[in-house]
Amino acid sequence: NGSSHDILISGNLPDGVSVDYEIIANPGYSLKDGKAVDAGIYTVKASFSGDIENYYPLDDRYATLKITPKTVEVEFSGYHDLVYDGQEKTINVNIVNAVSGDDISLIVTGNKAKNAGNYQLRVLDLEGLQSQNYQLPDEGLTLDYFIQKATIEGISFGYKTYNYQEGAYRSIAISGLLPSEI
Repeated sequence: NGSSHDILISGNLPDGVSVDYEIIANPGYSLKDGKAVDAGIYTVKASFSGDIENYYPLDDRYATLKITPKTVEVEFSGYHDLVYDGQEKTINVNIVNAVSGDDISLIVTGNKAKNAGNYQLRVLDLEGLQSQNYQLPDEGLTLDYFIQKATIEGISFGYKTYNYQEGAYRSIAISGLLPSEI
């Protein structure tokens, strides 16, 4: 969540006894300003000191702190009511629950299409400086979408009447403009 995490002892210490904590990053992980912030596994060491005349010294205590990656929520937009118009369509895919300021984005395929037809968008992975702090959900990573065929409008086929004449060719033509692809 972007905040530091720790583990504290439970219970009350007697007067004159204190505890100091040290967070140790396990191999493959690191601390930020001495704090456990990123997803990973850390060891927390509690060292006791104080009134040794009245209390037996306490040995250091160790605990494991595991920060698990946050599962991203993926949102798709811009895929409704698509109609062919000769322009490439781009489907938007966003993470809606990233921690503000984190450099995290989705790697996607199939989010751009131009021609009429059926398409599938797939979320493949995460990237960015804080991507290790996030994970993809188990489902909801694909989107099937459709670009409808365009309707050709403004074209008419006129009506003409001709008298038969042997050897004469007659024609009638459409009026209006056809799209350049036709």
